[in-house]
Amino acid sequence: MGEKNPRWRLPGEILLRPLSVYETLKTCSIFSSLSYLLALGLTTSILSGLLAALVGVDYQNPSNCGGSAQILAHWFTYTWVGETDLIRSISLFIVVNEIGYLLLALMSAPLLAAASFLFVKEAQTELLRSAMSAVCYGMTPGLVLGWVPNPFFIFGVLALGYQALALWKMMGLSAAKSVLVCVVWLVVFGVLQDLAVFIFDFVY
Repeated sequence: MGEKNPRWRLPGEILLRPLSVYETLKTCSIFSSLSYLLALGLTTSILSGLLAALVGVDYQNPSNCGGSAQILAHWFTYTWVGETDLIRSISLFIVVNEIGYLLLALMSAPLLAAASFLFVKEAQTELLRSAMSAVCYGMTPGLVLGWVPNPFFIFGVLALGYQALALWKMMGLSAAKSVLVCVVWLVVFGVLQDLAVFIFDFVY
């Protein structure tokens, strides 16, 4: 992977030609996938934190963000904690956004692996590794561009499409099954997310 796709070029290569690049990422370790996610995610974490604090962009509004990590970061920083200090609010936003990315990957990969197990008879550890790669590398559009305020949650939707392509190329699923697995994952993850919000609001 290193010779074909140097680390600094990898995000651009994925955005421009995802299918061929995903082929080279099939055997990436879980640690490598998570490292990519968190390192590249700093782009959106930092820029979102700055825009929220300096310009007042509301990332709790899905139209302004690339994913649920930013919604969590904005809510935690400005609604739950109510931080008003400029430096602390930016720093807290960045940290929580990165934690959000990590939680998203750690929750999503097992769900995707479990859904894919219905179609692919492969060792569960291999499925989990492939699913983690699909989640982390598939999130590239949101990691690079998620800080840009945009209508219709466009970068989140784009990331979902890239993740479907990653499932197709990395896990040996057909195009139709890749889309189906992504839909199942999205529904289950959405239900879990809504349940967590309900429980939190009920308790507090």
